[in-house]
Amino acid sequence: GGLFASQPDAAQAQTFGTAPWNSQFFNSTDFTNPIPNVAPIYPALNINWPGVPTDANGVPLPGVPEDNFSAVFTSTQNLAAGTYTFSMVADDRARLTLNGTEVINITAPNPTAPVQVPIVWAGGLIAMRVEFVEFTGPAILQLQWSVAGVPGDPSQPIQPTPFIEPTATPLPT
Repeated sequence: GGLFASQPDAAQAQTFGTAPWNSQFFNSTDFTNPIPNVAPIYPALNINWPGVPTDANGVPLPGVPEDNFSAVFTSTQNLAAGTYTFSMVADDRARLTLNGTEVINITAPNPTAPVQVPIVWAGGLIAMRVEFVEFTGPAILQLQWSVAGVPGDPSQPIQPTPFIEPTATPLPT
């Protein structure tokens, strides 16, 4: 599929970035010095760490400092065709790329002001990458999207879903 900017219609579905989100943490603010053996998987990008970063179960990540670190989160999602509004909040910095194209870049800490970008998506797999930098204070990162203008019946929302390998469909009994 391709990415095209557009004005969104009323949102019909939302999510905080469905699972799985892979991660890589760095002991620097410039994505150098990767922290070995620390790559938790997150079910969503709805993070608020007032102190030391944790995994999805709240367990502190060994070797990751409370401040002055960076992280990369990646996920491949299978999205239906439609007009999506991507919304991201970050404290301190974050960048969202979709299929290698930068669509959001937050460079000033302001966790109360989400940055929103409308994208027309033709449908199919989309590679998402979020680069996150934490300097001091709480670490906040939220990514979500909504879809509008759903082809077919517009009263039926389409939830973005993670890419899962197909499985055999059982025969009716």
